[in-house]
Parts: sequence; structure tokens; C-alpha cells
Amino acid sequence: MIVFTTEGQQLAYESVARILAEEFGRSAGPDADQPEFTIIHGSATIRIAVTAVSETFSDVTIRSWVVLRAAPTVELYAFLLEANHDRRFGAFSIDDDGVIAFTARLLGESCDTHALMFALRDVMEAADEYDEVIVQRFGGERPKDLPKP
Repeated sequence: MIVFTTEGQQLAYESVARILAEEFGRSAGPDADQPEFTIIHGSATIRIAVTAVSETFSDVTIRSWVVLRAAPTVELYAFLLEANHDRRFGAFSIDDDGVIAFTARLLGESCDTHALMFALRDVMEAADEYDEVIVQRFGGERPKDLPKP
């Protein structure tokens, strides 16, 4: 059972759930314990999480982990920054462990169908388009290619 921090978070979650059900049916799987959803698109897995950021506002984070264990180099950083320039709603990031993600964020209270779908499509396209390119040019592994536990 999902426990919500605020009423605003719950309302935003219910709105996102309705939109995803209308657009994807059962293929947008809700998490049983967290206010999150998972969608598989091509080689990408996309997580959509609704988080309270205050008593009034919530955040809808749409994220795909694109490449794991990438070697952090100046060339890779430059590539990701240049790729960010061409994206509309999201951006690439890389953490200390070489995990490259593509993330878009929306304000939950103003997240309507058009805004959610535009941002979601941008994440889907970026993750599916760039995962192979990054692995071929800079190394690392696509999450899809890792053995399942």
C-alpha cells in the first residue's frame, strides 16, 4: 500500500496514474509500495515517481538509466552536455559510479496530459536513442543487457 506524504502528492499521483492508464493501459505498471510507475520502451526502462516537495507542491520525475559503468572522461562529459542542448524537457546526468541517466521533471500540480506525455516521450526517445551510441563510443553497459538476478 502506498503511503503519501501530503494530499498534494496523492492528487498528483492520481492524476499521473489516470493519464498513464489512458495512454498506456496496463503496460504502465504502478509500484505496489511507492508512488511510482514503470514503462518499457525499446531498450529503455522509464520510472515515473511522484514526490512531495512541500505541503503544497509535488514533483513528477521521469527518469531512465541509460548506461551503467561508463568511464567518466572529459569527452563523455562534453558529449552529454552537447546532447542536452538538443533536448526539450530533460537532461543527461552522470554520477560518481558512471551511471548515466536522462531525467525530466514537472510540477505535479500543473502536470496535465500534454505536459506529461511530451516530457515522457522526450525521456523515452533520449534513452532509447543514446544508450547504444554512448556504449559504443565511451563504454559501459545498457541496463537492458545486464543479466537478470
